[in-house]
Amino acid sequence: MSGQHDNDRHKIYTAQSYYHIFNRGINKQAIFLDEDDYRQFMGIMKRQLSEKPTFDKINNRHYSNYHGDIELLAFALMPNHFHLLIYQEWYDTIVQFMKSLLTAYSKYFNKKYERVGPLFQGRYRAEKINGEGTVAVVSRYIHLNPKNWEESSKTSIDFYSGKRRAFWVNNSRVMQGFKSFADYKKFLQEFDPDNSSEIYKF
Repeated sequence: MSGQHDNDRHKIYTAQSYYHIFNRGINKQAIFLDEDDYRQFMGIMKRQLSEKPTFDKINNRHYSNYHGDIELLAFALMPNHFHLLIYQEWYDTIVQFMKSLLTAYSKYFNKKYERVGPLFQGRYRAEKINGEGTVAVVSRYIHLNPKNWEESSKTSIDFYSGKRRAFWVNNSRVMQGFKSFADYKKFLQEFDPDNSSEIYKF
């Protein structure tokens, strides 16, 4: 199936592909100010990836069902930015998924903090990932974002270790290259920031 252009970034999305998606707050401002904000963002993703469309009373809207079309493989939510590792089945699903996610969260945030205007700094970036090995490398980059990554509840690392389980986080595409979580954890711990060949560049 042919790709579709992202008019804002002239990007061509392709079917059955992996993407690293990230964005930050406008002027590098915080997009998560308390624990409820993190929960809200994750809750929106959960609703979007559920098997049945759901109704959000806060934003007074129905969420589309992206279950089966989008797989969330890894994520990290930082105070002023976020990272998502996504697999999309169809060529244009990411555009719909991200528009729905960011619009819903921005409405929630603006209403809660009585603000107006855009929350995010322009359109999100979506970098296509080539090769199964690179998918694991990107997941490592995402999970290592917090300094205390082993204890962070703002990433998907607990869904890899087994501390938490959820239908809306699929770690199987990353973990298929590892014998166990201990093996994957070792892969994270062995990252050497001084070795330029190991650093994932955007």
